[in-house]
Amino acid sequence: MRHSRVGSSLLSLVLLVLTSCGGSDGPGMTDPDLPRVSVISVVPDGATLSFLGATSTLVAHVRDQNGQPIAAVVSWSSDNTTVVTVNGSGLLTAVQNGTANVTASTSNLSGMVPVTVQQVPTQLEVVSGSDQSGVVGQGLGEAVVVRAEDAGGALVAGVSVSFGVSSGGGTVSDAIVTTDAEGLASTMWTLGTVTGQQQLAVSVENGASALLQVSATGTAAAPTAFVKSSGDLQTGVLSQPAPEAIVVQLQDEFGNGAAGQTVTFVVTSGGGTVSSATATTGASGLASTIWTMGSTAGAATLTATVTGLVPLVFSATAVVPSPDIVAGAILANPGSPTSLQTFTVTVPVINIGTSTSATSFSVQLLVDGVEFSTQTVAAIAPTDTTNVLFTVGPLAAGTRLLSVVVDSDGVVTEGDESNNTVQQVVTILAQALLEAGTPITDLSASTDVEFLFAFEHTADNSSIEFSLVDGEVVDEEDADIYVSYGSPPQAPLGVDYVGEPSLGTCKGITPDTNETCLINDAQTGTYHIRIHAFKTFSGVTLSVTTGLEVQTFNIELVFLTAGSSVQRDAFEAAAEQWEKILPLDLSDLPFNLDPQPAGSCGAPSLPAIDDNIDDLRIYVDLDSIDGPGEVLGRAGVCFVRASNNLPVVGFMEFDTADLPALEENLELESVMLHEMGHVLGIGTIWESQFSELLRNPSVPSSPGVDTYFAGPLAIAAFNTAGGTAYSGEKVPVENTAKEGSADGHWRESVLGNELMTPMLDSGPKLSAISIQSLADIGYPVDVSQAVPYVVPGLAAGLRAGPVIDLTGDIWTGPIVGVNARGKEKIIRR
Repeated sequence: MRHSRVGSSLLSLVLLVLTSCGGSDGPGMTDPDLPRVSVISVVPDGATLSFLGATSTLVAHVRDQNGQPIAAVVSWSSDNTTVVTVNGSGLLTAVQNGTANVTASTSNLSGMVPVTVQQVPTQLEVVSGSDQSGVVGQGLGEAVVVRAEDAGGALVAGVSVSFGVSSGGGTVSDAIVTTDAEGLASTMWTLGTVTGQQQLAVSVENGASALLQVSATGTAAAPTAFVKSSGDLQTGVLSQPAPEAIVVQLQDEFGNGAAGQTVTFVVTSGGGTVSSATATTGASGLASTIWTMGSTAGAATLTATVTGLVPLVFSATAVVPSPDIVAGAILANPGSPTSLQTFTVTVPVINIGTSTSATSFSVQLLVDGVEFSTQTVAAIAPTDTTNVLFTVGPLAAGTRLLSVVVDSDGVVTEGDESNNTVQQVVTILAQALLEAGTPITDLSASTDVEFLFAFEHTADNSSIEFSLVDGEVVDEEDADIYVSYGSPPQAPLGVDYVGEPSLGTCKGITPDTNETCLINDAQTGTYHIRIHAFKTFSGVTLSVTTGLEVQTFNIELVFLTAGSSVQRDAFEAAAEQWEKILPLDLSDLPFNLDPQPAGSCGAPSLPAIDDNIDDLRIYVDLDSIDGPGEVLGRAGVCFVRASNNLPVVGFMEFDTADLPALEENLELESVMLHEMGHVLGIGTIWESQFSELLRNPSVPSSPGVDTYFAGPLAIAAFNTAGGTAYSGEKVPVENTAKEGSADGHWRESVLGNELMTPMLDSGPKLSAISIQSLADIGYPVDVSQAVPYVVPGLAAGLRAGPVIDLTGDIWTGPIVGVNARGKEKIIRR
């Protein structure tokens, strides 16, 4: 029952639908609404063409009554074909300036857009009047004519062209000219008053810049003045040419030299001859001759003449030849010696006379008016110089007057006997002798007073330590100690004395009167000690301890992430190798007085630093950077010693995605050695604010320039390794890469398999070049640790094995200089 009921309902529904819709032939049936063209539109809705012959395409969109695209044949037409034409594809072509309407039509529909042709001048061309020559201050014979053109090369009429003098100071008859029907504009140019090239700037009025420069050459006007240039009032030796040539100049009314004029030279009294009786003025209006004196002593004259102008009379005095011996400025070295030092005095002895001294003569040194030493100097020719060297001292402390007298015994007959003495004041600093085992006690001084001491060191292969000790530490007292080898430390009061213990000098600047100054592996010879009262102090003892053990360089590795044992072993091995190359200790730097917060120097991974650092600390971070095969790692310097810019804190970071491959290929230690070299300063402290050893830097704006490292020790090592014949500047530095690689590695194309190039070969060589570059920036080095190496030259590009790309491995963030009192200066931001 339920089934037949459903079937009946469906049948009724079908009959209802058929009755409502009808069939194709039955009553109530209609045809479907077929697509037909209803709308035509043109894109874009207008066009402007800026030069004759310019083209642009219009597109017609045809749609049906439902807004859908429909195929249709479209025809195109222009209502002004003298201005613009259009082809069957809607392509417009500019014919002449004006406006037109372009129509697209199909069926009974059309769409119209306005089109404008308006030439825009884009260039100016000189038609005539360029490269003329004319007299200064006068108008040129030919007008300067230019043509304005559009981008298609068609002339542009009705454009305002500006003419303006850009050099030479002249004027134009018309500063703004409208181009005529042929696109031409012209002006007359009056030259300025200076000879040589003059220029006229021509541009479209209100344009951003001159479109062209027109040149002309100004020549001198007729000469109106005849003047002496040089050679008057000379003193010359009998029968010898005068010291200076006789030079005259012809000038026009504006002071320009007049060329091509004949000048006559005649000796008019006193005898003698001229090298040229006539001479023609050159481009600068100059003419000259050489005057040879006559054989009679006394006054002489020479007259120069030129047609139409007043003659010039030159005077000279002919003299019998004679020497004239004088002393130059005295040079004392050192400039402020101590009472325990000998020093040198150098004085140049010069013959400014007209003949050789007939015999040898004496040069005498006096100290405070008392003869100290006399030397004999051989006969000396005119203009020649002989440097005379005296060794002086030790002298008593105080101000001493040094006097040098030439020809002190009067054996030379000179033209001038009044100029034989020169004097110089030298200050001798008081200095006492310090001996091992005998302290100097009870030192006291007010602010900025200084004491000097000297210590003679005789033992090899040991260290010495100078110390200041105050029995009662008083916060308000502060004595500073400075030590240097060979000569006293030199610096203004209140300024830190630079240097490091390993370099033979040191400084102690703790904020009290208890200080030490260790000289590691001290040289035999004289050490000079300066005690400076930074603040008033009293009751201080100075002593020296000898025979101390030589301290070695220490690289402290701080692992911020653990890494594998193989990785840690590679870091330790690299550090040990660099410690052998840098054998001597540098001064410790305490950060407790000025702790540095975490992230210092812009290095996010750096922790806070508030303890003592012995030589160099390197923070090591092994983390994800950018996945395998990209940036392998980075290394950089964060803190350097303010005294000498040698690094004290640096960091190295490596991408953990690349480390397994380096381990597998046994290349891990070479990479660590390379990056540690950067932390020590190779490529990171070469810039001008550190050592000025990097020359012609290529970053950021001069890629390809001949960048080089100018350290003399590295250059010598480069030559020894086969670089003598290299034609470029030495030592060549990478100059074609980006920041982070360029200016911080040896040049790959020349030193290919050296350790410190940006592409690491299999078995890279840590050569004497890299080691001596560290010596050039201030480290003591053991160059015997270098691997034998020969510069491969251009053949370095022909590698047979794989290389490791270390591009971008130098961190270029800020670097801060620090001293024992804390942060001193930001060296690089």
